[in-house]
Amino acid sequence: MKIKNRVGLLIEKLAEKDLNGILITKEQNVSYLSGFTGSESSLLLTAGKKFFLTDFRYLIQAKRELKGFKIIQTKNSFLKDISDLCNELKIKRLGFESGNVAFKKYLTLKKLSRGIKLISTTDAVENFRKIKTNEELNVIKKVAKLTLSCLSFIKSKIMPGVREKDFAATIEYFIKTHGGDGPAFKTIVASGSNSVMPHAITSGRIIKRNDSVLIDFGIRSYGYNSDLTRIFSLGKINTYFRKIYSIVKDAQRIAIDYIKPGVRISEIEMKVRDYLDEKGLEKFFGHSLGHGIGREVHELPKISRDNRELFKENMVFTVEPGVYIPKLAGFRHEDMVVVTKYGCEVLTQ
Repeated sequence: MKIKNRVGLLIEKLAEKDLNGILITKEQNVSYLSGFTGSESSLLLTAGKKFFLTDFRYLIQAKRELKGFKIIQTKNSFLKDISDLCNELKIKRLGFESGNVAFKKYLTLKKLSRGIKLISTTDAVENFRKIKTNEELNVIKKVAKLTLSCLSFIKSKIMPGVREKDFAATIEYFIKTHGGDGPAFKTIVASGSNSVMPHAITSGRIIKRNDSVLIDFGIRSYGYNSDLTRIFSLGKINTYFRKIYSIVKDAQRIAIDYIKPGVRISEIEMKVRDYLDEKGLEKFFGHSLGHGIGREVHELPKISRDNRELFKENMVFTVEPGVYIPKLAGFRHEDMVVVTKYGCEVLTQ
């Protein structure tokens, strides 16, 4: 879907809510609708005009990257300039991204915009972003390919005697020197008892022989992100460890095999929970099964038992069942998948 079409569809949604315009302030949504790759910018969209607002630092970049937008350099406070522009355009009902505007800024904008009714919108752009375009999928597949190269590197380098922090730094160095813009999030390296914390803080603990090591990392490149988790055992693998890890991988396989267009999202987490319950492990699975991924590491759709919407072709998300057993270890196996016409494709297999 071209940028012009994305904006057009959003404007149609505005009309349904009787809005004269919408203010887009979330960085990823600004980029999605305009193609701008910088920060500190916003969009004001109406049925007839598209405005891009930024400060002096990003003017040259905006002029190079944007087409079809009137570029405005903010000179006063950002909110004052927005208010003045809305009054000039005679906007009476202005939508704004309530999840991205701090309450203090909302109060200031409300005070400045007398005569303009501010209407909260939620996920107006994010709902479009749930379905990836073919161009987006091509980019995501490139990032996934780089992620698999990094995984191969991890397998060849992980060893006892290294601090968690140092190994995380080694992973992030690989990412930056092999085409990635940087890590998608702070890399998690959790060894031994640290691995029982799903989002452990990478510490100065020295990885020991016979430790289990959970590594959760992602790469940001071309404006998109990846996310992958693996668990390693350094030394002898005991029977119980092997059994739990096998169950977690089987749980992921059950979910992936069930994914296809038209299936209710909540059903795949329940399939996993039913399976883990049979094995006596469901009580150790405390987070949702996955999350959408793209311009943000965590975006729509949420892959959980609470989400009753249906899978649609070209949705991209993670599938990451996890079992965290106190005093033993944490077991999580995470991959990125895309929904295809008849099922799904694993992007990080």
